[in-house]
Amino acid sequence: MNKRTMSNPPSSTQPSPAQSKKEAEESNARRKIWREKIKEDETGGKINANTKPLFVCGKAALHNEKRKKFITDFCKDIISKGGIRNGSTTYPGSNDPSKKNSLSVHFYHEISFYCENYADTISSEKKPVNKIKPLADRDNHIKLQTSHKYEDTNFLSSIRSILCATISSKRNFRGILDRSNRDNGILDSSNRDNGKEPLITEMYPFLFQAASCHVQDVKTNQTTSQYLPHTDKAGLITAFYQVQGISYNFVAVQDTASEPHFETDDEDYIRYEHYKEQLNEKEREKITEFEKDMLKCGKEKSFTKIIVRQLLQGHYMVFAAAIYPHGTVIPKQSEARSLLVFHDFIPVY
Repeated sequence: MNKRTMSNPPSSTQPSPAQSKKEAEESNARRKIWREKIKEDETGGKINANTKPLFVCGKAALHNEKRKKFITDFCKDIISKGGIRNGSTTYPGSNDPSKKNSLSVHFYHEISFYCENYADTISSEKKPVNKIKPLADRDNHIKLQTSHKYEDTNFLSSIRSILCATISSKRNFRGILDRSNRDNGILDSSNRDNGKEPLITEMYPFLFQAASCHVQDVKTNQTTSQYLPHTDKAGLITAFYQVQGISYNFVAVQDTASEPHFETDDEDYIRYEHYKEQLNEKEREKITEFEKDMLKCGKEKSFTKIIVRQLLQGHYMVFAAAIYPHGTVIPKQSEARSLLVFHDFIPVY
């Protein structure tokens, strides 16, 4: 005999409409409290699994072939001349890869820039500013005497304005910058003029007032190379602006997951995977070891989500480089990769 399927009678334990409404209201109230807590944490400069990563990216409309040629020619001229003020230094990075990580280390010429107007503003006869702190873990400070000025290029200040505007409305970026100011006693950034939010360049005048141009050594652009996973040793917020070439940039940010992992549901990650598919097995193995170093570095700092961003000419990314571990894979390419790295102007008196 076939059994007939009968619908279950209404359960006596099902909530009444009034109970359902009450539960929905309580759920909404909890979500509101949770959102307010996130807002409070981000405004206070706190970083936890639920706050937004201090990471944004985009493309600058002002970049074109004419500007690219100007900045690359400017840097090539400096490299070719050599010597104080007109020279550059080649760095292989400061971290050591793991024993299995045999991917070539990225060699580049570094050319330093600073905003002379800002340097003059904070300098005085009794307390002159002659040096600033570098991002990398090096003992030598950057001498303004051997650096170049923003005002010489008519290009760097325009990029700085775009980068500052990119994060000006980001609550988490303002929060971390406020916290940095308070910790360093720079100023009380809680003050607001008649309740109006001031410009980010007014609140944090040091932001992106210094930069370095990393120009790949032309003898190495036919070799895939890496900038080893690390965190910056000075400043807080850093911006990458790609002048020429292509690179894949990795940043470890906060996440609710306990184990490190890549953000795979992303177009740039898919592009990165496609790039690896074009490599031979030996090259892929080398990059895999770099990835392992990146995952390990993220886990050690409790930042378990690894974001991958492809930077092409005119692309930029802004992130908390002194907090988040980050590294780069630079594919072999026809032209030397050039990157502008904007950072805080931190004077050394």
